[in-house]
Parts: sequence; C-alpha cells; structure tokens
Amino acid sequence: MLYFSASSSSAGRAIPSPAPALLYALAEAGGDADALVRKYTPHTSAQELQSRHPLNVHTEQLTQLYSECVLSLERHACALDRRPTWPNQSFKLLCQLLIGCPDLSEALARCAEFFEVLAPQQCEFALSSADGIFSFQMNTHRQHQELSAFVTDLVGMSNLYKLFSWLIGENIPVVDAAMTYSEKLWTPALSSVSAFDVRLSQPNNQVSFSAAYLARKNIRSTADLDQLLKQLPGSLVFQHAANENLTARVRAFLRQALKGGEPMPDLERLAKIFDCSVSTLCRRFQKENIFLHHLKDECRHELATGLLRNSTLTVEEIALRTGFSGAPVFGRAFKKWTGLSPSEYRKLQDPA
Repeated sequence: MLYFSASSSSAGRAIPSPAPALLYALAEAGGDADALVRKYTPHTSAQELQSRHPLNVHTEQLTQLYSECVLSLERHACALDRRPTWPNQSFKLLCQLLIGCPDLSEALARCAEFFEVLAPQQCEFALSSADGIFSFQMNTHRQHQELSAFVTDLVGMSNLYKLFSWLIGENIPVVDAAMTYSEKLWTPALSSVSAFDVRLSQPNNQVSFSAAYLARKNIRSTADLDQLLKQLPGSLVFQHAANENLTARVRAFLRQALKGGEPMPDLERLAKIFDCSVSTLCRRFQKENIFLHHLKDECRHELATGLLRNSTLTVEEIALRTGFSGAPVFGRAFKKWTGLSPSEYRKLQDPA
C-alpha cells in the first residue's frame, strides 16, 4: 500500500495517537511489538507507547517505527493471501507521475492508469461521478479480511486521499467513505489512523467528495516533491494539508502563480484562498513570523535561478516571467539575492 507524510522534523514531540492502534494490530497479527519499539526507541516499551502518555521521542524515530509497523501488517496480510507485497518504491513512482498534472482531475486519471498498469490484480482503482459527487475506489480483493488487511487498506486509502489534498494545498472535505470490512474489526483507536469516518460492511472501499474539487490546480513544485520524497517511507502521524504551516502553503500558491504567468496573490486574495479575513491572516502571518514580500522574493529567486540554469530565455524574458517590470529592476534584485548579475550567474552554471 501507500505511505505518505506531510511533514517531518528532528525536534522531539509527544507520541501521536496512531501508535496504540498500529501496535495493537501488529500484536494481533502475531508480530513482536516490543522488539519493533525497542529497535527505534530503545528506552521505551510498546506498553508505554500504547498508554498514550506524552513521551519525548524524535519524529524520525516515529516515522521509521510507524512505517515498519504498517509494512509488517501488509506483509502479514499478503502472506495470508499468498500474494506479493507492494514495492516500497511504488509510492515514489506515483508521486513522480502526479506532480506534473495540471489539476486534480488529471492526477486522479493518472492514478487510475498507474494502478491499471502496475497492479491490476492487487488493487482495482476505479473512478466514478454522479450528481456532483466524485468517488475513487480502491478494492484490494483480500481473501482474508482480518485486522492486518483492514489496517493496511485503511492506511493506504487515507494516505492516497491525503496525497490528493497535498497536491492542491487544501483538505478535500469527504462526503462519504466506505470499506468492505466488518464492523467487528473496528476499535475506537483506529479513528486515529483514518483520515475520515468510515462506513463498514459496504460493497467497495471508496472515498467520495464534491466534484467541484476536480478543477483545483496542482500547486506543488518539483522542490515540494523532493522534500516529500526525502521523508519516505512516510510517517503515519497523519497530518492534513491544513495543518501544514502557513509559510509552506503560501509559498506553494505563490509558486503556482509564477509558474502560470499570473500575478502573485496579495493579502486580500490570500485571505479568500484561506477563507478568512485579512486581519486574521495577518495575525497568522505574525504568529509564524511571515513577511509576504520576503516569500514573494524567495519564489522569484527560486524561479529565476532555475530559468537561468535550465532555459534559453533572455534576461528580459526571465524578468517578465518573475514579475519584474524589466531587466534593470530584475538585475538589481538578483544581485541583491546572489551578489551576481543574472548574466554572471548564468555563465557560472555553464563555464563552457
């Protein structure tokens, strides 16, 4: 299945809530939860992690622990069905396919092609739309529908939904989510693993949302993808796109505007995007120590250096692409950023 993380940090933090559910499922599948916990947190027991008491454990350790926990559950489920597990690189490949999609509609279509080509027997991925509601189905056709298979499929479906939300930079409100598994497998702790409420004993594994989101643009850049892929295998501390810090989300919208040749949004436009007042947005900026003009400069700098390295556009053309009135103004800004003129920078990238 798929493993996705929206963020990662080296700072210590309290144990997130998915730990009890995942360790419980691992123990039920016959796995050694204590050995797995000791591997990544030598001074902590599985019982302590399951107690939900705050513990100061580094996020990198949690990322590895949660990922291996789910991988162990998948291996157990696949062994019961005598089917191969998914390669861990499959998620990386899927991300690389989706990052170039212009909008969510195209991303979903490519996702369907991905599953059809690589794993038509392991996972049937289907799309449907009716009465303004769009749905994607992920039917894994498990022969043994026990706890390890249920948790693995729940994680995979949740993470795919979160990947789509990450692409457009906002949480997609779920209208309905359903799975084929029995209610007998459900425990309250599993709500910490899922990104949505799930109806069980249904015909399909399915997530539904408003079809209006299909037109949402993909705001992510290759730099965003590089950062995401560094975190793989991803943490199962599921964080919604809305919980991503405001700096990252604003930067993504600014990048998207520049890439599309559009004016970068001002405070009023950003307030509409984040569905809040200008004053509320300013307070959030202040809380994260954000200066909008600094973020705009960072995005212009990033795009300008990329175009100077990888395109044949003239300095004047790059100036206009990055939102400057002309080459002289652009040149002064670029020299302030790098200490070099655009032409000097370009020559250094290609000495020949």
